[in-house]
Amino acid sequence: MRPTHGLQLQANYVWSRSVDDLSSEAGADSHGAPTLFMNPFNYAEDKGRSDFNAAQVFVMNAIYDLPSWKAANWSRFLVNGWQLGSILTLSTGYPFTALTGFCQSNVTISCGADRPNLAPGMSNNPVLGGPNEYFNPAAFALQQNGTFGNAGRNTLIGPGLANLDFSLYKMVTVKEGKNLQIRAEVFNIFNRPNFALPALNLFQSNGAPTGNAGVITQTVTSGRQIQFGVKLNF
Repeated sequence: MRPTHGLQLQANYVWSRSVDDLSSEAGADSHGAPTLFMNPFNYAEDKGRSDFNAAQVFVMNAIYDLPSWKAANWSRFLVNGWQLGSILTLSTGYPFTALTGFCQSNVTISCGADRPNLAPGMSNNPVLGGPNEYFNPAAFALQQNGTFGNAGRNTLIGPGLANLDFSLYKMVTVKEGKNLQIRAEVFNIFNRPNFALPALNLFQSNGAPTGNAGVITQTVTSGRQIQFGVKLNF
């Protein structure tokens, strides 16, 4: 939008849904799960949300020209001509699939980890929240050897993302065609942890629970970072 009293705002919101039966053919998807059809004889059983489908994404950026102050000589240079900038990003999480951890179906062609059964009466998106047990592993059960599980693909929704970056900068004209930019930036100003997906594998090869299913050990954004810079444009 046009500047109003020194303020410029721009926002974008996307609400989407993408469905497929395979989002990548690179050997593993963006979540580390094998990109193989669970049942090579019925691809329709793998129909579900795409790996990359964040259902809602909101991004807004703002630039604000700080008011000028009456000042003399060198102090005018210090207090005037500054701009504030920010970028806010909000997003729902990406879908992912709970996996058995090994090939329980024993299909004759190349087999990665299968999907398990959904335990009776349990939700197919049993999210609890928090990094220590993001979803409830007890919502899934190991199917009988030589069979496919009935849990769907990408039925669980991962952690959302919220991030705010902030900047303070000013342009100083050195001479015609040349200017100096002084800049201070803070990334993830609130130091919010944005969690990655949890451990996906539910069982060991002997059928025992893995113990770390649903545990999150990584983040997708860095912690708060502050940087200062000076750049000469010519």
